[in-house]
Amino acid sequence: MLKLNPNAPPFISQSNPPQPLYPPPIPPLPPPPPPPTHFIFATRAIYVASYIPSPPPPPSNLIRPFHPIDGAYEGPPKLLSGYEELGFVGEEDHHQNISPQPPRLEKKKSTHTRSTHKGRNNKCLVWVPKNRFNYDESLTNVTSLMIKNIPNRYTRAMLLEWLDEHCRDENDKATQFSALSGLPLITSQYDFVYLPIDFKNKCNLGYAFVNFTSDVGARRLHQSMNGLKWKHFESKKVCCITCARIQGKAGLEKNFMGSYFQCDSDEYLPVSFDPARDGWNSSPPCLIGRRGMDVD
Repeated sequence: MLKLNPNAPPFISQSNPPQPLYPPPIPPLPPPPPPPTHFIFATRAIYVASYIPSPPPPPSNLIRPFHPIDGAYEGPPKLLSGYEELGFVGEEDHHQNISPQPPRLEKKKSTHTRSTHKGRNNKCLVWVPKNRFNYDESLTNVTSLMIKNIPNRYTRAMLLEWLDEHCRDENDKATQFSALSGLPLITSQYDFVYLPIDFKNKCNLGYAFVNFTSDVGARRLHQSMNGLKWKHFESKKVCCITCARIQGKAGLEKNFMGSYFQCDSDEYLPVSFDPARDGWNSSPPCLIGRRGMDVD
C-alpha cells in the first residue's frame, strides 16, 4: 500500500479554479418617516412636555375655610390658557369648576354661611300687620282707631290733653276753610277713650282706643299724627294709628260694660263723653265698667 508524501505540493484542481471570498452585502437603510401633515400634533407634544402638574393639596387640618361676607363664592379665578384653545387631552378637567377645598370643608363652609354660630337660620324677620287693622283713608264709616307705640308713662289725662290739642288745631283750620269755601263745617270730636293699664307697675300697655263722632275726624287724626314722635319724656317711639277691630261708641261701650277691672283708681277705666269733646269743651268722663274691688 502506497503512503502519502508529506512533502508533496498542494493539489490544485484545474476544472474549478478558486473564487475570491467577499463579505455579505449591507442591507439598505429604512426610508425616513414622512413629514408631519398636522402641526397640531407637534404643538401638543410641546405643551404636554412643558406642563407641570399642580402640587397636592395641603393637609385638611391646615386649611382654613373661606367665609365670604355676602355668602356668594364662585371658586378661584379661572385663568384661560392655550390648553383650552388647542383642546389637548386634559380639556374636560379645565371645563369643570375645581374646588380648592375638600368636599368635607366645602360642606362646612356652606353650612356656616346659611346659619349663625347658635344654629339659627340667618333670616331677618319683619312684622307685617294684618290688613284688617291697617287704616285706609279711603274707607268710610271708620270712626274707632287704635293708637299704638304710646310711651308707657303716659296717663289717661295726658292722652286726653293730646287729643284736645289736636281737635282744637283741626277745628280752627276747618272753621277757616268753611268760611272761605262756603262748605258745611265738620268738626273733630271724640266721645270714647280707653288706655289699658298694667295694674302692678301702674304703667300703660302702649296702646289706646279712641272713637270720633265722624270718619272725617278719624281721618284727620291719622293724617296729622301717624308717624310722628311723642313730645313728652323724650321718647323715641313713633305714633302708629290703625283701624280698631270694634267700631263705634255703642260697640265699644257694650264690649267693656260688663267688665271688672282689678284696680284701685277710676283713672284706669274706660270713659265716654257726652257731649263729645272737641278741644274747647271739657265734658266730664263717664266711667264704663266697674272696679273688681267693688264687687261684693
